[in-house]
Amino acid sequence: MIEKKEIALRTYVKPKRIKERIQNKEVNTSRILVFDTETTDDMYQNLKFGSFAIIENSNEQYKGIFYNPEDVTEDEKKLLEKHCKLKQIQLYTKEDFIENVFIKEVFYTQTLCIGFNLPFDIPRLSIDWSEARGKRFENGFSFILSKNPSIPRLKIKHIDSTMSFIEFGSAFDYNGRNYNFRGNFLDLKTLMFALTNEKYSLKTACKLFKTKHQKSEAKTHGKITPEYIEYNLNDLECTKELYYKAKEEYDKFCINLPVTKAYSPASIGKTCLDMLDIKSFEKKNPNFPDAIKGNIMASYYGGRSDVMFRRNPMQIVLLDFTSMYPTVCILQNLWKFIIAEKIETIDNTENVRKLLERIKEPADLLDNELWKTFNCIVFVKSNEDLLPVRSRFNYNEEAYNIGIEYLTNENAIPYALSDVIASKILNNKTPEIMKAIRFIPVGIQNGLKKVNILGVESDPEKQDFFEALIEERQKIKNEMKRLGEASPEHMLLDSKQKALKTIANAISYGIYIEDNPEENYEIIDAYGIEKFEADASKIDNFGYFFNPIMAVLITSASRLLLAIAESILAKHGKFFAFCDTDSMAVPPECAKELQDYFQKLNPYKIDVEILKQETPVVWCYCISAKRYVLYKKDDKIEIFKKDKKYRFSLHGLGHIENPFGNDRGDDIPWQIEWWTDILNLEYGIVDENEITTKYRNKYEIAQLSITSTNIMKRFEVLNKDKKIKPSNFFLVGMGAKKIDGILVKPMAPYSNNPQSIVYQNFVDYNSGKILNDISYWKTLDRTFFRYLDHPESKFVGNRGKLERRHIEVSDIIFIGKEANDVKTTGRCDKIWNK
Repeated sequence: MIEKKEIALRTYVKPKRIKERIQNKEVNTSRILVFDTETTDDMYQNLKFGSFAIIENSNEQYKGIFYNPEDVTEDEKKLLEKHCKLKQIQLYTKEDFIENVFIKEVFYTQTLCIGFNLPFDIPRLSIDWSEARGKRFENGFSFILSKNPSIPRLKIKHIDSTMSFIEFGSAFDYNGRNYNFRGNFLDLKTLMFALTNEKYSLKTACKLFKTKHQKSEAKTHGKITPEYIEYNLNDLECTKELYYKAKEEYDKFCINLPVTKAYSPASIGKTCLDMLDIKSFEKKNPNFPDAIKGNIMASYYGGRSDVMFRRNPMQIVLLDFTSMYPTVCILQNLWKFIIAEKIETIDNTENVRKLLERIKEPADLLDNELWKTFNCIVFVKSNEDLLPVRSRFNYNEEAYNIGIEYLTNENAIPYALSDVIASKILNNKTPEIMKAIRFIPVGIQNGLKKVNILGVESDPEKQDFFEALIEERQKIKNEMKRLGEASPEHMLLDSKQKALKTIANAISYGIYIEDNPEENYEIIDAYGIEKFEADASKIDNFGYFFNPIMAVLITSASRLLLAIAESILAKHGKFFAFCDTDSMAVPPECAKELQDYFQKLNPYKIDVEILKQETPVVWCYCISAKRYVLYKKDDKIEIFKKDKKYRFSLHGLGHIENPFGNDRGDDIPWQIEWWTDILNLEYGIVDENEITTKYRNKYEIAQLSITSTNIMKRFEVLNKDKKIKPSNFFLVGMGAKKIDGILVKPMAPYSNNPQSIVYQNFVDYNSGKILNDISYWKTLDRTFFRYLDHPESKFVGNRGKLERRHIEVSDIIFIGKEANDVKTTGRCDKIWNK
């Protein structure tokens, strides 16, 4: 059945100015202040007490404890005094600590301030707050630390769950002169993400780095006892040791980026390109036609994620492409595009038509030289061609999804050549090509520099940096295998190979399409298939290394690899269970043939396994894209585990607080019970009534932080004395009922027993009204069955093998990155709209 649907294409908006890379100043890390806080065990999370240490050149200068007189009883104060005397350390009030330690060190002495989750700890020290000024800190907070007017404010702007901007406001020095030092702050939560591309708690980070002190568990929180004081001091030691371990790891990169500016793996990757003196695409190509940039962006789609076999168990082997994005960069010789003096375009229509006639099956794509000719976009007049489509596939979908669909459109739409080749081998039909544009790297830019990063010496003019990084990593992994895990060198080598992986992945995709949308208040010129005027509240604001050619060629070639695998399976009458960016769950009997095929495409000078087998033969159960579980089924159902990680998806579940209240430990997430219940239901071990009984008295509740002034304002009716501070945790429920046609979205202050808040007053996020009615909170039995019924909307069907949609374009709209955001008033909207 052919469906008429509106499709969406990305656009290009010309920036008001060409971005320049900011030269970061060096940060003195020889002297540090580390601190940690404990709070009241209530909705306010006010400071109870905390501890700090001043360390210079790894030698502790002095240590102390500080407390909040407003929330500490006389008996608790005596316990603190006794403990400080025993430890021979100083006890401070919060005010004394701020004025005589914190400001003196962090502001005037310019000592590096370190903590784990500083955006939470710093507001504990404040006495008041207001909305921060300036564009950089828009929707952020300005914290008053003291009644003393000479003490500067501290500003915090939350960017995401791992990254925040923190800096001092304006102030005066001891001589009354303007003193504009912004401070040096290092949140170890951010540094851990930059090093690993994963989110860590203090506990799991200390485990990873094997610090001498490991995070302990407090029996109770909010009441000062000798044990609780020791718990805090131990956290301080953990934080200090983690800093030195993580800093040692960071220093191995040997890059010119202060550790305080390492916000993400992308920060590290961009700095590596800076060290090579790579200039941006926009800077090297100031006259590159905006219209063609629009065509390129219109052909951009992200990674592919599909479920083809739904709600039916299937035995599979999970295969994973080794460093997929760096690999396709090497296959297509994309390093030439990065170091080129400029990029030119030529008409390549006839050559592309001949190429497509010649390609008939995957075997025709085994010539590595052929991949170097895929640097084209192609205008396709589609007629039942299998191409990427961005649309709202179901009538009730708010967000756009991307699927590979049978597309028909009377007008030509631009696509990457790799996507058109994928259509040919999957559909056995040559799309009608109206025009093709090829991108040609010309010359080599001036000023390129040789570098040595992590022991990898690279001359960017003579060597493919992607290739150098992956080959060195593979050599290290081979050496690790030879030595064995018992070898003392194994850990050092493992650390180095992970760092190489971080850099290779960071420079092989995301930075070329980095986009931080900004507010817009005027009519703008935009470019898609053609130039047009747009009235958009938000417009794309691309990063310095924005390069739409790289972004399109990398992602489309990655989709082509998956299409090749799908085509080989189809030849045998087989299909995958799911695919996700760089992996595919395939029938076990087909795994070897797929591995052998892709090994012939190995673009490296050494033996690198291109398509790895990640699991033995296991069972797979899929619901929709990114919602699947791998498991074994012998005498009982057992979720598959490898490398200490259970192989099930958290997508759509990760935000929900543990409803069972039982602490399973960091290695056993509560969602394992959810997925086990899904499988038990599938196999008839339990029925729907039993599931309903188990979950109907539990509620879908998420914990978030107050990360913006917009969210903070929602609490005004419950916070007239301003005891609830920015960065406090709070709880949200998924709405279950409407008032006047608008869904009520419950927000409540934090509680250490999340399930209990459904019986208390809450604020409706939409109306700002205080309500108290349990029926507004969504029960988990509803969530469970809705999760189970979540459609794989890109396909047609409910159970078993799904079929692709046949779509005829009814209309084309042009969008930016923010098209999927219903609102822009804080991260809680993204939770409510899941």
